[in-house]
Amino acid sequence: MAPGFSTEPKTLDTTFSSNDVINLALSVEDETKGAFYYSLDGNSEQLIENYTANDQKKATASFRFRLQENGIRYSSKGHLLEVFARDEFGLESKRLKFPIEVLSKPDLKRVDLPDMADPFKPVEFEITYDDFDAGKTLYIYIKYDGKIEKEQFPSNGKQGQKQTISHKFSEPGNYTVTFMLSSQEQSPETGHENSKSGEISDKHILLTNAPKVSCALTDAKVNYFGSGETFEIMFTVHDDKKGAIEYYIDSQKVFTDDNNVQKDYTVPNGQEFIVVTTNITIPSHLVYDDNSIHNLTISAIDNFNLVSQPPCSIFFKVRSMPKATGIELNTSKIYSDSEYPDIKITSSYYNDDENKPLSFYIKENINGPEKLLGTIQKPTKGTGSTTFVHEIQTKSYMNLPLIFWIEDDENPAEDFRNGESNNITKYINVTSVPKFSCDCFEERYFGKKDVIKLSGLLQDDTAGEIKFSIVGNDQRHYLDMSIPYNATHTKGKTPMDFSPNISIPDGLQLNEEYTLIFYPVDEFGVENPKPIPCPFRYKSKPILKDLRLSTDKPVDNDEKVNISGNLIDYDNGKTIYIYQQIGLQEPVKLGSIESDGTENKHQKQL
Repeated sequence: MAPGFSTEPKTLDTTFSSNDVINLALSVEDETKGAFYYSLDGNSEQLIENYTANDQKKATASFRFRLQENGIRYSSKGHLLEVFARDEFGLESKRLKFPIEVLSKPDLKRVDLPDMADPFKPVEFEITYDDFDAGKTLYIYIKYDGKIEKEQFPSNGKQGQKQTISHKFSEPGNYTVTFMLSSQEQSPETGHENSKSGEISDKHILLTNAPKVSCALTDAKVNYFGSGETFEIMFTVHDDKKGAIEYYIDSQKVFTDDNNVQKDYTVPNGQEFIVVTTNITIPSHLVYDDNSIHNLTISAIDNFNLVSQPPCSIFFKVRSMPKATGIELNTSKIYSDSEYPDIKITSSYYNDDENKPLSFYIKENINGPEKLLGTIQKPTKGTGSTTFVHEIQTKSYMNLPLIFWIEDDENPAEDFRNGESNNITKYINVTSVPKFSCDCFEERYFGKKDVIKLSGLLQDDTAGEIKFSIVGNDQRHYLDMSIPYNATHTKGKTPMDFSPNISIPDGLQLNEEYTLIFYPVDEFGVENPKPIPCPFRYKSKPILKDLRLSTDKPVDNDEKVNISGNLIDYDNGKTIYIYQQIGLQEPVKLGSIESDGTENKHQKQL
């Protein structure tokens, strides 16, 4: 009868480390003696120990099976250990089979993880571990932010192994990372205890780069700004997520309370930078200081408190625009032919930049040359006024525009931004005094319906009129009239003929003395200060008409002949004498008549 054979324990865990020892208590029921044997993977049997049954027909033995000593190593295939008893007659018990799979437990000793890394590149770190299964694939599991990622590598089966791992984290962040080694490619938590190491969970990594900033003025040609002036800047932040923006001017932090200035940024997903534009207002404490240069620096601080280095810089100068607030002229017209055609100009202004030199300019007409009136070397801040004298160069112009402005330098061709003020335009009339040269008439008497004929030369550079007045000794005006002229084509250089006719007005008194006064006045109201007076006496010339002889036949010397006709005289109460003259004989007075200012018939004897 075959011996009865059993072990304690009856079953074993199938997974072992390569340095494990399998301990089995062997027991046999037999009447005689025999031996215990084992066989590995169906190979030849090996003696464990001989036995001799006791009085109770039983025998026991201990079996210690060392895996390493028996050449059992990690393999993708398992092993089979068979244990049995055989008596002295060759009868063999049932073979008890124990599957063996060698899987050493990895021991993760150390993880050298950098404190910070580029989020867009694989991170290299080193692990130190023990594992005795040469050729086994190990997986380093990386747990962070609810994610589980892994990298694989082969074990060389030695203690104190080091392995460099290259791993690309999924996104930027500040993470606490847990590491674990496992031989399972999937679901490491559910595998055999020997398939995984303990965890190392106190590692931290900041997956980000310090932001980089570049900046510039939107208008690169402009670098002068006035106190309180707003201008636009553009800056580019290279970063992986978001952060804050800080501004400094000359190392002093600014714009902390200005909600109009961009103070944060967010880089869109999938991009590496963002371009930001914002408006900057020059703080009121920045003033003109001998044209010194100021430095606006911009820094980006990301959400991990990393500061961009170096900050970007924009250099600028503070130069406020001078303001011309008013212009006053001491006259509205000027005579170009005067010895000194000067005007006095009072300029009012507002200046923000104390001690910045201000230059005052004038230009006659839009396209005229620019002329420096004068300079204030160290003006104070605020309002002010100054007075200059300017000699008008234009010879003739109605409503001549005088254009005034202020500059902060003495070279109008170099108009830096904010270096030139607004313009103020004032108007002035520039003219010469009109002249009219004319001799008085030779006649000394003029009467009703007579016409005074004048002939003279007029010299002027504009249009105008000649005013005529007839004034009596009582200073009463019996005539006031004007005759227009236009001398603009002569430009005041060439005299022009002017021959007006003046009709004697009604109302003058017989034999009274009168004066014809005339003088030119141009279109600006400029009159010649020397009127021409021409005196005359009022007396009308009598007129004989419709004369008839009493006979048209030949007569003797002693024969009487009468002459009759009409007499016209416009003067009332004047005695008019009628004469006759035959050939070259002396005139003979025929008689007289009293005029009544009308036409009268008369008859006289020759």
